[in-house]
Amino acid sequence: MKKEALDCFLLVVNTKGTNVWCAAAEGVFTTDTVLSHLKVYNVGELVNHKR
Repeated sequence: MKKEALDCFLLVVNTKGTNVWCAAAEGVFTTDTVLSHLKVYNVGELVNHKR
């Protein structure tokens, strides 16, 4: 994989050491968690394509 071939951002969310599947089941990784991290890191300002 080459850097110039992949145009994306990686959003890191702390699931407290739990895999995403189990963290979602435990309520640690939720839609609200993802949305809050999107706001914290100003992802809306970084992308130029919004739906």
